[in-house]
Amino acid sequence: MVDKKKIGINFFSRFIWVSFYLISINLLLGALGFGNEQRSFGIGTRGFFNAGNDIATVTLILAAFILSEKYEKGWKIFLLYFIHFFFLAYLLNTKATLIGLLIIVLILPVYGNVKSKLPKKVFSKLAFLAFLFPLGLGVGLIVLTKINFWDRYLTFVDQFKGESWITFMLSRRDEHLLQGLEFSYQNFNFFNYLFGYSPGEFLNKIPFRAEMDPFEIFFYYGIIGLFIIYWWFIKNTIRSYKLNPQRGTDLFIYFRGLFITNIILLLQSITAGHVFMSVLVCVFLGSLNAITYLKHDERT
Repeated sequence: MVDKKKIGINFFSRFIWVSFYLISINLLLGALGFGNEQRSFGIGTRGFFNAGNDIATVTLILAAFILSEKYEKGWKIFLLYFIHFFFLAYLLNTKATLIGLLIIVLILPVYGNVKSKLPKKVFSKLAFLAFLFPLGLGVGLIVLTKINFWDRYLTFVDQFKGESWITFMLSRRDEHLLQGLEFSYQNFNFFNYLFGYSPGEFLNKIPFRAEMDPFEIFFYYGIIGLFIIYWWFIKNTIRSYKLNPQRGTDLFIYFRGLFITNIILLLQSITAGHVFMSVLVCVFLGSLNAITYLKHDERT
Protein backbone atom coordinates (compact mmCIF):
# COMPACT_ATOMS: atom_id res chain seq x y z
CA MET A 1 0.00 0.00 0.00
CA VAL A 2 2.93 2.34 0.68
CA ASP A 3 4.57 1.49 -2.64
CA LYS A 4 1.29 2.18 -4.45
CA LYS A 5 1.04 5.51 -2.56
CA LYS A 6 -2.31 4.58 -1.01
CA ILE A 7 -1.09 5.49 2.48
CA GLY A 8 1.48 7.99 3.77
CA ILE A 9 2.65 9.86 6.87
CA ASN A 10 -0.79 11.06 7.91
CA PHE A 11 -2.12 7.51 7.93
CA PHE A 12 0.61 6.32 10.29
CA SER A 13 0.21 9.42 12.47
CA ARG A 14 -3.53 8.78 12.87
CA PHE A 15 -2.88 5.09 13.52
CA ILE A 16 -0.48 5.94 16.37
CA TRP A 17 -2.55 8.70 17.98
CA VAL A 18 -5.93 6.93 17.79
CA SER A 19 -4.31 3.88 19.40
CA PHE A 20 -2.80 6.11 22.09
CA TYR A 21 -6.16 7.66 22.98
CA LEU A 22 -7.95 4.29 23.01
CA ILE A 23 -5.42 2.64 25.30
CA SER A 24 -5.18 5.70 27.59
CA ILE A 25 -8.96 5.92 28.01
CA ASN A 26 -9.20 2.16 28.53
CA LEU A 27 -6.55 2.13 31.29
CA LEU A 28 -7.99 5.22 32.97
CA LEU A 29 -11.37 3.47 33.08
CA GLY A 30 -9.57 0.48 34.56
CA ALA A 31 -8.11 2.73 37.27
CA LEU A 32 -11.67 3.76 38.14
CA GLY A 33 -12.59 0.14 38.73
CA PHE A 34 -13.96 -0.91 35.35
CA GLY A 35 -12.70 -3.87 33.35
CA ASN A 36 -10.18 -6.47 34.48
CA GLU A 37 -7.33 -6.56 36.96
CA GLN A 38 -3.83 -7.05 35.55
CA ARG A 39 -2.81 -9.42 38.34
CA SER A 40 -4.39 -11.13 41.30
CA PHE A 41 -4.74 -9.29 44.64
CA GLY A 42 -6.10 -6.21 42.83
CA ILE A 43 -2.72 -5.07 41.46
CA GLY A 44 -2.74 -3.18 38.17
CA THR A 45 -5.40 -3.03 35.47
CA ARG A 46 -5.79 -3.93 31.81
CA GLY A 47 -9.16 -2.26 31.48
CA PHE A 48 -11.41 -4.00 28.98
CA PHE A 49 -8.57 -5.72 27.15
CA ASN A 50 -7.92 -9.40 27.72
CA ALA A 51 -4.13 -9.69 27.29
CA GLY A 52 -2.49 -7.31 29.76
CA ASN A 53 1.13 -8.03 28.78
CA ASP A 54 0.32 -7.46 25.11
CA ILE A 55 -1.28 -4.09 25.91
CA ALA A 56 1.84 -3.20 27.90
CA THR A 57 4.01 -3.92 24.86
CA VAL A 58 1.78 -1.83 22.58
CA THR A 59 2.00 1.00 25.14
CA LEU A 60 5.80 0.89 24.84
CA ILE A 61 5.56 1.05 21.04
CA LEU A 62 3.33 4.13 21.24
CA ALA A 63 5.63 5.69 23.84
CA ALA A 64 8.65 5.32 21.55
CA PHE A 65 6.91 7.11 18.67
CA ILE A 66 5.12 9.80 20.65
CA LEU A 67 8.04 10.65 22.95
CA SER A 68 10.27 10.81 19.86
CA GLU A 69 7.92 13.39 18.37
CA LYS A 70 7.53 15.42 21.57
CA TYR A 71 11.31 15.42 22.10
CA GLU A 72 11.47 17.87 19.20
CA LYS A 73 8.82 20.16 20.74
CA GLY A 74 10.71 21.04 23.92
CA TRP A 75 11.40 19.55 27.32
CA LYS A 76 8.13 20.70 28.98
CA ILE A 77 5.78 18.91 26.58
CA PHE A 78 8.15 15.93 26.51
CA LEU A 79 8.08 15.70 30.32
CA LEU A 80 4.27 15.92 30.33
CA TYR A 81 3.91 12.96 27.95
CA PHE A 82 6.60 10.99 29.76
CA ILE A 83 4.69 11.38 33.03
CA HIS A 84 1.52 10.25 31.26
CA PHE A 85 3.20 7.11 29.90
CA PHE A 86 4.81 6.47 33.28
CA PHE A 87 1.34 6.60 34.84
CA LEU A 88 0.03 4.14 32.23
CA ALA A 89 2.97 1.83 33.00
CA TYR A 90 2.10 2.08 36.70
CA LEU A 91 -1.52 1.12 35.94
CA LEU A 92 -0.37 -1.84 33.83
CA ASN A 93 2.01 -2.88 36.62
CA THR A 94 4.55 -4.68 34.44
CA LYS A 95 8.28 -4.44 35.07
CA ALA A 96 9.06 -4.58 31.34
CA THR A 97 7.01 -1.44 30.61
CA LEU A 98 8.69 0.62 33.33
CA ILE A 99 12.18 -0.49 32.31
CA GLY A 100 11.35 0.03 28.63
CA LEU A 101 10.28 3.63 29.28
CA LEU A 102 13.58 4.37 30.98
CA ILE A 103 15.50 2.85 28.06
CA ILE A 104 13.55 5.06 25.62
CA VAL A 105 14.57 8.17 27.57
CA LEU A 106 18.21 7.02 27.56
CA ILE A 107 18.26 6.28 23.81
CA LEU A 108 16.44 9.43 22.65
CA PRO A 109 19.27 11.94 23.28
CA VAL A 110 21.64 9.82 21.18
CA TYR A 111 19.36 10.26 18.16
CA GLY A 112 17.96 13.65 19.14
CA ASN A 113 17.87 16.65 16.87
CA VAL A 114 19.97 19.75 17.55
CA LYS A 115 16.77 21.65 18.37
CA SER A 116 16.29 19.68 21.57
CA LYS A 117 18.20 21.61 24.21
CA LEU A 118 17.61 22.38 27.86
CA PRO A 119 16.33 25.88 28.57
CA LYS A 120 18.85 28.62 29.36
CA LYS A 121 17.73 28.97 32.97
CA VAL A 122 18.78 25.42 33.80
CA PHE A 123 19.40 26.02 37.48
CA SER A 124 15.98 27.52 38.18
CA LYS A 125 14.24 24.74 36.27
CA LEU A 126 16.14 22.02 38.08
CA ALA A 127 15.44 23.72 41.41
CA PHE A 128 11.73 23.74 40.57
CA LEU A 129 11.85 20.04 39.64
CA ALA A 130 13.78 19.28 42.83
CA PHE A 131 10.88 20.83 44.76
CA LEU A 132 8.19 19.23 42.61
CA PHE A 133 9.57 15.67 42.80
CA PRO A 134 9.29 15.13 46.58
CA LEU A 135 5.91 16.88 46.56
CA GLY A 136 4.62 14.51 43.88
CA LEU A 137 6.22 11.55 45.63
CA GLY A 138 4.47 12.47 48.89
CA VAL A 139 1.07 12.79 47.19
CA GLY A 140 1.67 9.46 45.43
CA LEU A 141 2.51 7.72 48.70
CA ILE A 142 -0.67 9.04 50.31
CA VAL A 143 -2.77 7.75 47.39
CA LEU A 144 -1.03 4.35 47.46
CA THR A 145 -1.63 4.08 51.18
CA LYS A 146 -5.32 4.95 50.82
CA ILE A 147 -5.91 2.19 48.26
CA ASN A 148 -3.89 -0.38 50.27
CA PHE A 149 -1.50 -0.81 47.35
CA TRP A 150 1.46 -1.84 49.48
CA ASP A 151 -0.40 -4.64 51.23
CA ARG A 152 -1.58 -6.07 47.93
CA TYR A 153 1.85 -5.67 46.33
CA LEU A 154 3.61 -7.39 49.25
CA THR A 155 1.13 -10.27 48.95
CA PHE A 156 2.10 -10.58 45.28
CA VAL A 157 5.85 -10.41 46.00
CA ASP A 158 5.46 -12.98 48.80
CA GLN A 159 4.81 -15.61 46.11
CA PHE A 160 8.50 -15.38 45.18
CA LYS A 161 9.84 -15.76 48.73
CA GLY A 162 12.95 -17.92 48.66
CA GLU A 163 13.34 -17.56 44.89
CA SER A 164 16.31 -15.93 43.14
CA TRP A 165 16.12 -12.33 41.92
CA ILE A 166 16.29 -13.63 38.33
CA THR A 167 13.16 -15.72 38.92
CA PHE A 168 11.41 -12.66 40.40
CA MET A 169 12.46 -10.34 37.55
CA LEU A 170 11.46 -12.89 34.91
CA SER A 171 8.23 -13.84 36.76
CA ARG A 172 9.25 -17.53 36.73
CA ARG A 173 9.86 -17.55 32.98
CA ASP A 174 13.27 -19.06 33.64
CA GLU A 175 11.63 -22.06 35.33
CA HIS A 176 9.17 -22.54 32.47
CA LEU A 177 12.02 -22.21 29.96
CA LEU A 178 14.00 -25.00 31.64
CA GLN A 179 10.95 -27.28 31.41
CA GLY A 180 10.66 -26.54 27.70
CA LEU A 181 14.37 -27.09 27.04
CA GLU A 182 14.30 -30.40 28.92
CA PHE A 183 11.27 -31.55 26.92
CA SER A 184 12.88 -30.57 23.59
CA TYR A 185 16.09 -32.39 24.50
CA GLN A 186 14.20 -35.57 25.32
CA ASN A 187 11.59 -35.54 22.53
CA PHE A 188 12.76 -33.50 19.52
CA ASN A 189 13.99 -35.28 16.41
CA PHE A 190 15.83 -33.72 13.47
CA PHE A 191 12.56 -32.58 11.85
CA ASN A 192 11.40 -30.94 15.12
CA TYR A 193 14.66 -29.04 15.48
CA LEU A 194 14.18 -27.63 11.97
CA PHE A 195 10.40 -26.96 11.97
CA GLY A 196 9.31 -27.13 15.61
CA TYR A 197 6.79 -29.20 17.56
CA SER A 198 3.72 -27.05 16.79
CA PRO A 199 2.19 -24.80 19.50
CA GLY A 200 -0.80 -27.01 20.26
CA GLU A 201 1.16 -30.24 20.68
CA PHE A 202 3.94 -28.57 22.67
CA LEU A 203 1.56 -26.85 25.12
CA ASN A 204 -0.26 -30.14 25.66
CA LYS A 205 3.01 -31.52 27.02
CA ILE A 206 4.26 -28.40 28.84
CA PRO A 207 1.54 -26.57 30.84
CA PHE A 208 3.33 -23.18 30.94
CA ARG A 209 4.58 -21.02 28.08
CA ALA A 210 8.19 -19.86 28.30
CA GLU A 211 7.04 -16.34 27.27
CA MET A 212 10.53 -15.62 25.90
CA ASP A 213 10.04 -15.28 22.16
CA PRO A 214 13.27 -16.78 20.72
CA PHE A 215 12.71 -19.99 22.69
CA GLU A 216 8.97 -20.12 22.06
CA ILE A 217 9.48 -19.67 18.34
CA PHE A 218 12.12 -22.42 18.38
CA PHE A 219 9.83 -24.79 20.29
CA TYR A 220 6.84 -24.13 18.00
CA TYR A 221 8.44 -23.45 14.57
CA GLY A 222 12.02 -24.67 14.84
CA ILE A 223 15.32 -23.15 13.78
CA ILE A 224 13.96 -22.21 10.35
CA GLY A 225 11.00 -20.31 11.81
CA LEU A 226 13.30 -18.57 14.29
CA PHE A 227 15.66 -17.48 11.51
CA ILE A 228 12.88 -16.16 9.24
CA ILE A 229 11.21 -14.04 11.93
CA TYR A 230 14.36 -12.50 13.41
CA TRP A 231 15.94 -12.02 9.97
CA TRP A 232 12.93 -9.92 8.89
CA PHE A 233 12.96 -7.96 12.14
CA ILE A 234 16.71 -7.25 12.22
CA LYS A 235 16.68 -6.27 8.53
CA ASN A 236 13.99 -3.65 9.18
CA THR A 237 15.74 -2.42 12.32
CA ILE A 238 18.96 -1.83 10.37
CA ARG A 239 16.96 -0.11 7.63
CA SER A 240 15.33 2.27 10.13
CA TYR A 241 18.75 3.05 11.64
CA LYS A 242 20.22 3.93 8.25
CA LEU A 243 17.34 6.35 7.62
CA ASN A 244 17.87 8.18 10.94
CA PRO A 245 20.41 10.68 9.54
CA GLN A 246 17.65 12.29 7.47
CA ARG A 247 17.28 15.07 10.05
CA GLY A 248 15.02 17.95 9.19
CA THR A 249 12.68 15.85 7.03
CA ASP A 250 9.10 15.14 8.01
CA LEU A 251 9.92 11.48 8.47
CA PHE A 252 12.90 11.87 10.80
CA ILE A 253 10.89 11.41 14.01
CA TYR A 254 9.14 8.37 12.55
CA PHE A 255 12.40 6.70 11.51
CA ARG A 256 13.86 7.43 14.94
CA GLY A 257 10.70 6.26 16.72
CA LEU A 258 10.72 3.03 14.71
CA PHE A 259 14.39 2.35 15.44
CA ILE A 260 13.87 2.89 19.19
CA THR A 261 10.72 0.75 19.05
CA ASN A 262 12.56 -2.14 17.41
CA ILE A 263 15.44 -1.97 19.89
CA ILE A 264 12.99 -2.04 22.82
CA LEU A 265 11.02 -4.91 21.28
CA LEU A 266 14.18 -6.90 20.59
CA LEU A 267 15.15 -6.67 24.27
CA GLN A 268 11.61 -7.43 25.41
CA SER A 269 11.22 -10.41 23.09
CA ILE A 270 14.24 -12.04 24.73
CA THR A 271 13.35 -11.31 28.36
CA ALA A 272 9.58 -10.83 28.66
CA GLY A 273 8.07 -12.12 25.42
CA HIS A 274 4.68 -11.01 24.08
CA VAL A 275 6.21 -9.50 20.94
CA PHE A 276 6.45 -11.93 18.00
CA MET A 277 4.08 -14.37 19.71
CA SER A 278 1.36 -11.75 20.22
CA VAL A 279 -1.36 -11.21 17.62
CA LEU A 280 -2.09 -7.70 18.90
CA VAL A 281 1.56 -6.56 19.00
CA CYS A 282 2.28 -7.96 15.54
CA VAL A 283 -0.42 -5.72 14.03
CA PHE A 284 1.64 -2.72 15.18
CA LEU A 285 4.99 -4.35 14.48
CA GLY A 286 4.14 -5.21 10.89
CA SER A 287 2.27 -2.00 10.08
CA LEU A 288 4.74 0.50 11.56
CA ASN A 289 7.81 -1.11 9.99
CA ALA A 290 6.31 -0.10 6.63
CA ILE A 291 7.23 3.50 7.55
CA THR A 292 10.77 2.92 6.26
CA TYR A 293 9.38 2.64 2.72
CA LEU A 294 7.88 6.14 2.77
CA LYS A 295 9.46 9.05 0.97
CA HIS A 296 9.70 12.49 2.65
CA ASP A 297 7.01 14.06 0.39
CA GLU A 298 4.33 11.38 0.85
CA ARG A 299 1.73 12.98 3.12
CA THR A 300 -1.57 11.27 2.27
